[in-house]
Amino acid sequence: MEAFRYAQTFASLMMADLVSLNAGALCVPLFRTFETLDSWFVMKKAFCAPSKNNLCLVGFQMTITRRHPLKQAGMVRVIKKAEELFNCTFAKDNILAFFVTTGTEANVFNVQPWLTVIESRQIESKMRG
Repeated sequence: MEAFRYAQTFASLMMADLVSLNAGALCVPLFRTFETLDSWFVMKKAFCAPSKNNLCLVGFQMTITRRHPLKQAGMVRVIKKAEELFNCTFAKDNILAFFVTTGTEANVFNVQPWLTVIESRQIESKMRG
């Protein structure tokens, strides 16, 4: 399996400052409100389903709660950026999201739902009161 060669940061929601990337580079936002993933990278082979480019997109989301839905809008941005940078299309079998959690939560952590933009807004609206 390919190890992280280096980390590359980005400072904007649309990742405009991320203009090139090598496979194996960990991408990390410089702000805490980047939705969906806390970091991501593109790797060759290891987890990939067979495809013409043998690349897969891997994301990490850190959490300490049992419920941590993923926001579809943020993932779409990451996929589009990775496809732009690697000049390819990622099949759904080659897009993976991993949760990093505490040992006690790992034993009871379940598959998390994907939230559409509308569902995300409804939840945020309820949380504001």
